[in-house]
Amino acid sequence: MDIAIRDLTHSFENHQGTSALLQNISLNVSAQSTTAITGISGSGKTTLLSIIAGLIRPTTGSVCYEKTSIFDMPNQKKIQHLGLVFQDPHLIGEFTVEENCMLIGLLQGYTRTTCIPRVHELLEMLNLREYAKRSVHELSGGQRQRIALARALFMRPAWLIADEPTGNLDETTGNSIIEALIACQQTDGMGLIVSSHDPRVIACMEHRYTLHKGSLYRA
Repeated sequence: MDIAIRDLTHSFENHQGTSALLQNISLNVSAQSTTAITGISGSGKTTLLSIIAGLIRPTTGSVCYEKTSIFDMPNQKKIQHLGLVFQDPHLIGEFTVEENCMLIGLLQGYTRTTCIPRVHELLEMLNLREYAKRSVHELSGGQRQRIALARALFMRPAWLIADEPTGNLDETTGNSIIEALIACQQTDGMGLIVSSHDPRVIACMEHRYTLHKGSLYRA
């Protein structure tokens, strides 16, 4: 499922009036490819990824998955096709690791019993099987990020979109997340789009782009 971004612009209001954050961005992203988007803080990386994921509607332009606009896609279909990982894992503290992993499945109407095999498969792949029944409060930052990754992968999405997934992690932990991202991408054959300042993440991607003053350049 390819992604076609066409003539994308996005502006916001501030005390000085209207400011353009993204300007005339067009990009084709092939299915099963890996892409890094980098740029200084405030350059618009998170906003661009949020638009690609259908979380923010751009001022002008379009984002289409196989000719279907992401903004016309029902939420249920978005969940099936897109997995999202943020810099903050956004886990639910009252839930166990297992319950956090199956959350997307439960929201899609699956029973806990139906979800368990997929949860255990993901936890095994991410070396977290022994933590299944634990509270997320007992986990390290890297472990929490891997739980967020497992949750995003639950529906076997065609695309994984990750916003600064190693941004809050030390080098060793960050390396483990990078390895997990690449392993999951290769195992499931999904596309991967990552925004990052981390040169280790960027070096692992097939395609690299930089956001600068609202425009996207091949790095």
